[in-house]
Amino acid sequence: MVNSISEDTSLYSIAHISLRLSGLIRMEGNETLSFLYMASIHLKLFTFGISLLLEICKGAKDFEILIEQWSVFATYLTILSRFIHFFSKQQQILHIFNTLEAIDEEMSKDEESRYFTKVAENFGRKIIKITTIFISSSPILWFILSTIYDIQTNFKNKRLIAQMWIPWSMEQTWAYMLTKIFSSFISLGVIVAYRAVFVFDFVFTFQMSAYLKILQNYLETKGVKDVKIFQQHKLLIELINDYNKFISGFKFFDVALVPLMPCGFGLTILKTLKRSGTISFDSFQRIIIVIIPTVITCLCGQEINILFSGGEVT
Repeated sequence: MVNSISEDTSLYSIAHISLRLSGLIRMEGNETLSFLYMASIHLKLFTFGISLLLEICKGAKDFEILIEQWSVFATYLTILSRFIHFFSKQQQILHIFNTLEAIDEEMSKDEESRYFTKVAENFGRKIIKITTIFISSSPILWFILSTIYDIQTNFKNKRLIAQMWIPWSMEQTWAYMLTKIFSSFISLGVIVAYRAVFVFDFVFTFQMSAYLKILQNYLETKGVKDVKIFQQHKLLIELINDYNKFISGFKFFDVALVPLMPCGFGLTILKTLKRSGTISFDSFQRIIIVIIPTVITCLCGQEINILFSGGEVT
C-alpha cells in the first residue's frame, strides 16, 4: 500500500487499493484468489475478536488488566462495525467514487481548476502515506520492541499484542515467541480494516475541499449568473448528502464507544506511570491509534463544513 503511493497515483486509486487490501472490495483478476484473500482477511479479523472476548470471559484478577481488555475490545468493536458497514455497502461506496470521478472530470477542464485538484491530491498523498506507514507498521514495531524488552527481562513478563485467549501454553520461550508472531499476524486483519476507513474519509475530504475551492473560484470569476455554477453546487450538495447517509450508520456506534477508549487506555497509562515511572511503547501506541479516528473524523468534517458554509463558498 505504501510503496504503491507515487506522485502519479490518484486519490481514487489509493482509496481503491486500500479497500481491496482490506477485503472490503473484491480484488481484480482471478476470482478464486480474490475470494481466498478476502476470506483470509475476514478470518484474521474475527479470530482476533473472538480471542479477545474469550479472554474477557475468563475474568481478570487485576482491575488494570480488566480495563485494558475492555478498552481493546471496544476499539475492536468500533473497527468491526465500520468493516461490516463498509462491506455491506459496497455499491454505495462505488457510487460515491463514481460520482467523485464524474465531478472531477466536469470541474477540472481548465488549468486553474486542475491546480486546485493537484494541490489537494499532493497534500492528500503525503498525509495518507505518513498515517499509513504508522498504522501498518504498528504490529511490526510492537513485535520488535516487545522482543527487545523480553530479552532484557529474561522473558519474565510475557505479553501479547493484546490480552487474548490462546488455547496452548506459553511457558516455553519458543511457544511464547510463536504466539507473539501469531497474535501479530491475526491483528493485520484489524489493521487493514482500520486503515481502509480513514483513507476513504481522507480521499473524500481532500477531493471535496478541491471542488469547493474550484466552485468558489468560479463564483468570483464568472459571477452568480452562470447556470453551470448552480448545477455544480447542486451536485456537491447531493454528494455530501449521499456521503452523510452512508456514514451515518456506524457513526452512531462510534459516538457511543470512541469516547470510552482513550479513557481506558489513559487510565492504564497513568497507573503504569505511577507504579514504575515509565510508559510502555504498546500503551502509547494504543492511545494514539484510538485517538486518530476521532481526530480524523473531526478534521475531515470541519474542513468541509468551513469550506461549504463558513465563508469560502456562499
